[in-house]
Amino acid sequence: MEWFESASEFAIGPDFRSDTSLEIMYDSPPTDTEQERSMNSKIGEFELIRQLLEERPGYDPDVLVDAGDDAALVRCRDGVGMLFTCDAQVCGIHFHSDTAPDAIGRRLAAVNLSDIAAMGGQPRWALFSAMLPAHVDPSYLTLVNRGLLSALAVFDTRVIGGNISAVEGPLALELFLVGEVSPQHVMTRRGAAKGELLCITGTAGDSAAGLLLLQRGDVVVPEPARSCLVERHLNPSPRLVEGQILSRSGNVSACIDVSDGLWQDAGHLARASQVALRIDASRIPLSASVCEVADPLGVNPRMLALRGGEDYELLFTVKEQNASDLIAELASRTGVSATIIGEVVDGDAGAVRVVDADGCPLDAVERGFDHLLVNRSSRDGGRA
Repeated sequence: MEWFESASEFAIGPDFRSDTSLEIMYDSPPTDTEQERSMNSKIGEFELIRQLLEERPGYDPDVLVDAGDDAALVRCRDGVGMLFTCDAQVCGIHFHSDTAPDAIGRRLAAVNLSDIAAMGGQPRWALFSAMLPAHVDPSYLTLVNRGLLSALAVFDTRVIGGNISAVEGPLALELFLVGEVSPQHVMTRRGAAKGELLCITGTAGDSAAGLLLLQRGDVVVPEPARSCLVERHLNPSPRLVEGQILSRSGNVSACIDVSDGLWQDAGHLARASQVALRIDASRIPLSASVCEVADPLGVNPRMLALRGGEDYELLFTVKEQNASDLIAELASRTGVSATIIGEVVDGDAGAVRVVDADGCPLDAVERGFDHLLVNRSSRDGGRA
């Protein structure tokens, strides 16, 4: 029997003592919910940890040492591979300060679950860390935690530890996620071959449109479309079931989740596989909602789909003779469509050529999001 140890102590951060109390500061009159949080602002680190842990549902027999010790201990099953991923959500970069805390928690879960989905795996355990600035009430974190736990519970995933620390910068939340996958079924970015087709699940551009609508609240668009797109941005749906179907089919040669933008992530897959890709922009699936709001927002919906990011759909390659059956199986078992949008072609490794319906190449400037290159001051306070 193999064993896996993961560092999971809810450790005390520098200059953050158990008697430290934080008080929330408001830029506007507090709502009833904010007033309720303010009443409970005098709370120490360890009491906050206790409250967060108490809200976890259920019991996992494979967790041999749970949160509260110096590290958690979990049992690994023979012949099963372990997947490890982590991602963060930072106020001002990934979400705005007025975003509902439970939505932030759900989003933190989704972006990490999507990485496991892209590998065809099953999430199992998570470590949750929070860096709290002095103006954030600790009870606010309880609401974030509830959103996080609710999103993880859908996929039978348990938080087994984490860390809380004070910080002078913005509120920052991080999730470290552990999953399982059979080594013979795992999907990676490597493996695409010339002649294969490039496909994407769902629709692209919804999240980017939702972000624009949040940033530009004065733009008048049909309400059903607005609500749909904002929801897609704030509460993305990781394609875990879809990823497992794709992986177990044995027909997917390479896969990646679309987080930084379809164009950008296609490049990641092409470089890892040492191939070139050709994408037909006219074939990229768009939702009716994106098409409705494109004109009022003054954007090209297909360029929004190519460059926007954070749709958390799956982009994958498959042999032409297997594509139709695989797409049909995905739709029949999940109700989620997949669309052929391109192919693997001759060319420089990592090259992605995007063309319009007439075969003319599109401008490759600003293919997608890059945390270290983005001009954050121009993004109205955040990536999301």
